[in-house]
Amino acid sequence: MPPVSVSETTLLFPSYPLGRPDREPPLQPEFAPRGQPIYPYPTIESYARTPETRSLRAVILENEFLRLTFLPEINARLWSIWDKLADCEALYANPELKPGLVGLRGCWYATGIEVNFPCSHTVTTTDEIPHEVFVDDAGAAHFVAWDVEAVSGMSWQCITTLAPGSAAVGMETRLANPTDLPHRWFFWVNAAYPIHEGTRFVLPPSTTRIFNEGGGAHGLAGFLGYPDNHGEDIGLLSNLKQHSAFFAVAPDEGFFGLQHTASDTGIAHVADPSLVHGRKLWSWGCAPDGLVWREVLTDTGGQYCEVQSGPLPSQLEYRMLAPGQVMVQRDTWLPLRGLGGLSHASADAALSWELVSGAVRFNVLTAAEQPGATVRLDGPQAMEYVLDLGPRATPVELRLLSPEEHRVTLLDATGLPLVESVPLSPAPSREPHRIRAARPATAFQRARWHEWCGARRAAEK
Repeated sequence: MPPVSVSETTLLFPSYPLGRPDREPPLQPEFAPRGQPIYPYPTIESYARTPETRSLRAVILENEFLRLTFLPEINARLWSIWDKLADCEALYANPELKPGLVGLRGCWYATGIEVNFPCSHTVTTTDEIPHEVFVDDAGAAHFVAWDVEAVSGMSWQCITTLAPGSAAVGMETRLANPTDLPHRWFFWVNAAYPIHEGTRFVLPPSTTRIFNEGGGAHGLAGFLGYPDNHGEDIGLLSNLKQHSAFFAVAPDEGFFGLQHTASDTGIAHVADPSLVHGRKLWSWGCAPDGLVWREVLTDTGGQYCEVQSGPLPSQLEYRMLAPGQVMVQRDTWLPLRGLGGLSHASADAALSWELVSGAVRFNVLTAAEQPGATVRLDGPQAMEYVLDLGPRATPVELRLLSPEEHRVTLLDATGLPLVESVPLSPAPSREPHRIRAARPATAFQRARWHEWCGARRAAEK
């Protein structure tokens, strides 16, 4: 199998030039655009109102299924995942560089996959950062980007991998505090996706409640039913009129994602749920006050939404990274095509299924070609079915008297699991022990809580 190819090219973008940085960086957080400390970085809160053509270097990793494009001059973002099999773009690859004033320093671009550490839309979100590319002995190509955040001295490194013969994208992010003091942080990987007719968020079937961060059409912070909330399907993007920030409650399964029902394409995000607790769904909304952001952030790119993942349950929570501490998060993106939905996903495969009277109908795709794979059902009527699988969806129908009482396992030809023992009719998710941390009782706990929240004066009291 040939190794993944690596190349560099130049892309031309209609770009709205950023204004001159403020000559005096704000010393106090309250004078920064979003009330977060950014010194010694200057604010950039203006940009030109007419576009110019800007030339950007692009690094491309490509195999027979996917083509990844990175933009080192814009925070080394993964700008595009082009799905060759579906002949479509999996990400929101904004064709313009049109900033909105939502970043920590002001200007920010809505496009591709963004690494957010130690806060969202971080201080280098529009800057060039270091990167390198290498191909290992197995032929996999790795794009490595990193940055040292000067406010705290903490650092991050992100390694994005495309392997030969794989229709999946792997990402490993390392967060480190090399300083002598603890520092406040949170971390989210923010992936932007286009919104088409029938686009919907996909959470695991056992997820029946989500946490609303507050504001927008759903009012104050609190819990909502999912996908049905008082008769409204809030998984369907066209039903979200105002901006919406939803967090999955206690996700025991390791996947979520997005589905475009009209084109039967989409993407699954997979991560270890014991380490990656946070799953966020975000939309500006499709009412006029939400659509105005489409005009702010793009000219021709259309609407977009965000699917984010991180180690904390919500973006209301922060933690302290201890001196010398290192944290690692691993994410996988699996573009979907011809699956007819999404019932479960792993780093190696995705499945959708429908339970009908006396049968279960599957659609299955795998990240790589899997000849001689086995679909195994365990339950009152156990059975196995051997077939060839691959990145193109394969339909399977199995006759069962009571399909809801069975579990499905997907094995490769050597017997190694691609998907491990998933119930066809999952029970509702467990009640969360918390989404928002309870107010601590002791003076020390209260002080630590205030410190995590960034309220140093309250912590000192």
